[in-house]
Amino acid sequence: MDKKGKIQNIVSLLITLLVVGVYLIPNLTEAVSLSVSTDKAVYLPADNTIQSDLSINIRENERIPIQDISLLLDGNEICKFDADGSVISGCAGISITQTSPGNYGEGTFLEGTDEATGQFTSFGYGYGQNGYTGILSYNIMADKPSLSLAEGTHAFQLSANAVGTLDSHIYSTQTSFDVLINVPDLKISSLRLYYPQNPTTTSGTMYAFTVENIGNTAADNILWRLNTGENTIDSGYSFSLQPGENTFVYTTPYTYTSSGAKTVTAIADYNNVITEASEANNQQSISVSVS
Repeated sequence: MDKKGKIQNIVSLLITLLVVGVYLIPNLTEAVSLSVSTDKAVYLPADNTIQSDLSINIRENERIPIQDISLLLDGNEICKFDADGSVISGCAGISITQTSPGNYGEGTFLEGTDEATGQFTSFGYGYGQNGYTGILSYNIMADKPSLSLAEGTHAFQLSANAVGTLDSHIYSTQTSFDVLINVPDLKISSLRLYYPQNPTTTSGTMYAFTVENIGNTAADNILWRLNTGENTIDSGYSFSLQPGENTFVYTTPYTYTSSGAKTVTAIADYNNVITEASEANNQQSISVSVS
């Protein structure tokens, strides 16, 4: 075999060994993975609580010692607590509930001891061949007013502070959410039977109500709907209301097809396209008897 052929064979052998090695060598996986989430993407003025779920996933064979856990808001630490959920510092207006203790078999996870050596281990990367994972998780309830959040986008950051005799490291991840303060707030009030005083199945019945914007910014493209207890009457046009403004609505006559008690409901923004401070005051109901 000539020299060129030998070189080609050597190159082919090296490529083969490389391919085999890729399959034989376990994939490196990070020893610690974290996740943080909030119960809503957008918080309105009526929302008084921010709920967050935190989890720390540590592979059993890594035995990473967690010294403490921090919750940061926009880069500033607002709460530091122990692995069992006990408060270390801060956490004003914040309650912590451990939802999973993270049982990692023999050895003590909270002390970060290695089952083989009995010594503290450092943070790092593991091969992750065993397929067993355990999760240390928490539910956080934060009083939103106590956080003094300005309108805009904010970030919750979860940090797990790992400390060992060999090294130390901070594992962290974050999630973002929005806070709205300047929003409209539509309110239905004064829903009443307008005409006649005693509705029948032979006469048209009209209702009246008020739509008001009690928010601090304008509301545009407002639509209303009246549920007569049998059918619906929708606004034939949209309108706008500045903060503090209101408008009176008189419905077109509706002739009932059956007698008896009817629950009549007026709804503002019935298609729910306007972001408001509260949706709880968008409707009002009354009971009407039809003869």
